[in-house]
This record gives sequence, C-alpha cells and structure tokens, in this order.
Amino acid sequence: MAHWQAEALLFVDGRLIMPGETFESDAVPGRNWRPLDDAKANTVTAPAPLSSPDRKSGDPVEIPENWRGLRPERRINLARRLGAPVRGTGTAEADRTIEAELAMRATV
Repeated sequence: MAHWQAEALLFVDGRLIMPGETFESDAVPGRNWRPLDDAKANTVTAPAPLSSPDRKSGDPVEIPENWRGLRPERRINLARRLGAPVRGTGTAEADRTIEAELAMRATV
C-alpha cells in the first residue's frame, strides 16, 4: 500500500484526512496527495470527480446551499450519502464531511 501526505482536507477510503496527516491507500491519488514513497513520486493523478456519488444509487449527491441550516439528523444523513460511516457519525463529523466534499468540488 502506498504512503501519502494530505496537502488539503481529503476524504479517502471512507474517512476524513486533515491537511498534513499521513495515510495509506491504494486508491487512485488525487491532486492534493503528496507521495511519501519514491516509487509513487511519478504517479499520474486522475481527475477528481465533480461530486461524490450517492453510496446507494451512484447518482451525484446534491448539497443544498443552506445545508448548515438543516436539522442535525438531516446533515448526518447527507454526510452518510457522501460516504461518512453509518455508525458513529455525529453532527460535527457530518459537517466536516460536507465541508470536505464542497472543498473538493471547488477545486475541480
């Protein structure tokens, strides 16, 4: 498995990764993944998707402009559709997941 360092807030393999944090993944690297293994230094990155697909339907997840005003359970459900864990996701983690998704969409 390749070793990486996050250069921005990332959502990889079902978890939120903070800038500067190191992680392992065999997924196709994104543009904000700094390789820590020499063999991966020349890896070509794939373009990021416009949005994360709904984990059930595969359709893009729409994030309403007023998502911060949604009730906590609705924000948690939205984050789960974006890939947050079904169990153990609270409001704060849901908000971080949604913010990470919006940040990823802004860089595309």
